[in-house]
Amino acid sequence: MADFSSGAVLDDDLDLSAAQGRKKARAAAGAKAVSWGGRGLNVAIGVSAVVVVAGLVLWAMQLSGGMVQTGMRNLNSWGLYITSFMFFVGLSAGGLIISSVPKAFGVAGFGGISKVAVMSSIACTVAAIGMVVVDLGQPARLWELFAYSNLGSPLMWDILVLGTYLILSCVYLWAQVRAEAGKVSRTVLRVISVVALVCAVLVHSVTAWIFGLQAGREMWHTALLAPWFVSSALVCGTALVICVAVALRGVGYLKWEQANLVKLAKLLGAFVMVDLYFFGCDLLTEGFPGGSGLEVV
Repeated sequence: MADFSSGAVLDDDLDLSAAQGRKKARAAAGAKAVSWGGRGLNVAIGVSAVVVVAGLVLWAMQLSGGMVQTGMRNLNSWGLYITSFMFFVGLSAGGLIISSVPKAFGVAGFGGISKVAVMSSIACTVAAIGMVVVDLGQPARLWELFAYSNLGSPLMWDILVLGTYLILSCVYLWAQVRAEAGKVSRTVLRVISVVALVCAVLVHSVTAWIFGLQAGREMWHTALLAPWFVSSALVCGTALVICVAVALRGVGYLKWEQANLVKLAKLLGAFVMVDLYFFGCDLLTEGFPGGSGLEVV
């Protein structure tokens, strides 16, 4: 039974009695990280910098030559940018759900990877917003989305929810850091966790409605799309958290027990089964009994 007498919450499992042990583990992991640091970290930063510079150069070419360089036309207006947007939104929502559920419901977590999940969620949210900005073609006109917004459009819903989601993710991360210092109570962190969980589910539901409310697209126009998107977000978000946590553990930046990795991997397997179930239900509905949906498949 966790002891909440101090009013603070530490890590995923809310176990204050293990705080000293976790501090020692972090110190040991930090020592290993310092020994790894230097060259390996510099290489990673260098590769990331090269990718960023290449992306900026290509974006500059697009701004100078126009969106025609992307190959997108009226009949195929959503290309790689929106596909990447959907992917990054899924990664971000899944990561935040994995982080917020243990604290929201007061259950055992996955061994101190909560902040890792939130940080990856924030990074993916920024990337998703970046894809939207690039897809606009003229980022200088971004303000027009808000000045002449159509609140009846799911696209506008998504912009508003995604901005709120990014701010809330940062607040949630700040609250976790303050909680570890004993400056945020268990109740406050739990409330923030619940709000973050609801927002994470909502952001992917709204993203699904962009597609699901289009009656002209038979394979998209289904009420199942929103829960299906949420389950897909849990799959890719959980997988991302596992990959990041394993990588950080390997280089010494994170102390993570194998038992917690196995537990999270089993949860990922359950998410995959649910996602496949939704896919099968939708495929059967569209294809039976010999409707036009089967021709699309």
